[in-house]
Amino acid sequence: MSKNRKAVVYVRGGNPDFQVTEAKRYARSQSMDVTGVYSDVGLPGYGKETPGLREMLEAAKGGGFDVVVVREISRLSRSVEKVLDILRELDKNGVEVISAKEGILDYRDLLRTTDGMDLM
Repeated sequence: MSKNRKAVVYVRGGNPDFQVTEAKRYARSQSMDVTGVYSDVGLPGYGKETPGLREMLEAAKGGGFDVVVVREISRLSRSVEKVLDILRELDKNGVEVISAKEGILDYRDLLRTTDGMDLM
């Protein structure tokens, strides 16, 4: 019998209950065990300075979870450059990011997609 992957949910911005519900629903549909929720409710998504995101990135270093589930990619950040930084950092710690709306988020795919674009 295979072991379920451990997941955490990250929410930012408005309507956190809806974001959590959608992310957990997705995780359950993929046989993931949600072990925690990190939240930056009401905070803008323009950096890694938000406390919930910072805490999640620190926790990823400890290996307590395999996957971060977000409702959609913009919950990580509104800046493509910062999303790439976050995805790289999580990948470095062996953590995958999945959007309930967009699927698996791989920074290498995003780099190919954004090649030549001004990300600032």
